[in-house]
Amino acid sequence: MVVVAILAAIVIGSVVSYYWPSLNTPANQPLTTQKTACVKPPGYFLIVADITGYNDSVDHIQKSPNEPWPVIRVSRGDRVNILVCNLDDYSPHGFAIQHYFDVGVALMPHDSYRISFIADQDGTFTMYCNIFCPVHPYMQTGELIVTG
Repeated sequence: MVVVAILAAIVIGSVVSYYWPSLNTPANQPLTTQKTACVKPPGYFLIVADITGYNDSVDHIQKSPNEPWPVIRVSRGDRVNILVCNLDDYSPHGFAIQHYFDVGVALMPHDSYRISFIADQDGTFTMYCNIFCPVHPYMQTGELIVTG
C-alpha cells in the first residue's frame, strides 16, 4: 500500500509540474498560439507542436484519417535537419523519431529544439510525442520516409 501511494505521488507530481502553467489559467482565457513565432531556417524541416498536434495534424487526420501527418521524405545519406517548436501557450509537448531520435526531447511552452542526423537506413519511421500531453493521439502519425 505504501509503494502504491509513493508511485501515485510521483505520477501526480510529474503531471502537475508539467501542467502547472495551465492550472493557473483563468477559465475564460482562450488557449491561443502564435504560429509566426517559429520560423523555418533554410535547409530545415519545421515541426510545430501546439494544441492542434504536429503541423495541425488534428485537422489533417479529420480530413484524411488513414494518411500520416506530417511526412518528411529524404534519401538515404541525406543530412536531415529538423526544427521543432512548441507554440502551445500552456502545455509541454515532446518529439521523437523511431530509430533516429528515440531519446526524444520534451519542450516546454515556446521552446524550440534543433535535430540533425544522417539518414543512414531506408524505411518508414514514426515521428511521435514522447511525453503525455492533451493532444497526444494526434501526434502519433507523423513519418520520416527514407529511400535509397
